[in-house]
Amino acid sequence: MKAYGTFIKKGDYLFRTEAYLQFGDKDNILGTVIMLNPGGAKLKVPITEENVEIHNEINIDPTMQALIQLMKMFYNSNEMLQGRVYIYNLFPLQNTKNEEAIKLFEKLWYEKEPFITGFPKEQEALLTHLQSSPWILTGWGCKSSKMLDIVREQWWQLIKQSNTPIIGKREKSHLDFYHPRSQLVTQQIEYRNELKEQYSLLVEDKEANTNKQEQLLTIILNGNPIQEMPQIKLKPQDKIISNGNIIRADYIDKFNEGIGFYCEAQPLPVAYIENFKTTVYIEFQNSGVDKIAYIVKHDY
Repeated sequence: MKAYGTFIKKGDYLFRTEAYLQFGDKDNILGTVIMLNPGGAKLKVPITEENVEIHNEINIDPTMQALIQLMKMFYNSNEMLQGRVYIYNLFPLQNTKNEEAIKLFEKLWYEKEPFITGFPKEQEALLTHLQSSPWILTGWGCKSSKMLDIVREQWWQLIKQSNTPIIGKREKSHLDFYHPRSQLVTQQIEYRNELKEQYSLLVEDKEANTNKQEQLLTIILNGNPIQEMPQIKLKPQDKIISNGNIIRADYIDKFNEGIGFYCEAQPLPVAYIENFKTTVYIEFQNSGVDKIAYIVKHDY
């Protein structure tokens, strides 16, 4: 198990533009992680020249150790754990202290440092990578500032454009995702268990989609057949009743080839209807002033 990174030294600053964890000897993409900025993982060779990219083995820092533990939970068999987990950051400035890193990031932003204002670089190549990744773990934390939010939104739009499944523990804002390594051990365990559950759901869904030829989901929306599930936003007073059970969700949307019921604070649905051969009926019913009940009926 090794880690590698690409660095560039510029004046007093060190930028890491890419890193990955290497499991075994294969180069297939196991997954992609996006965090705030590079931390304490250093190159094992000295950097003697400025403005020259250096790619080499790096020391494994505590955050990478947390990611390794997470991968071992995802893959029960070490024989299956072959490939690379790529690590990207909202900005490439290496600094182990978050608050200080953000202040330096904003300083360099106003100074129009290309590694800050022009990042992520090569967006087409990066988008191709994200589309090739089985999943994207978003873990850039919940820190917010004017400039940082601009960059977070840029990355978020790129992630959404990739249509790659997202895993991560979300906070209130759609841009807030907890870092993979909390300071408290109990929170680290809770985080890993939650992401293991999310990953297992993705695997189950992928296996279900291998039998697409045998699956056919028909959706009837207010009496009319539709080809694709549109996103339906709910108001706080609205409710969803699915086969007699109440589902607490903020919106209804597609989930792979089926239907998902989502909460804003979670990247994966709280409940879903798979794309099996069945008919799903969704009807809107007024249940009082400004209240709508979404009645969902299906055959399994």
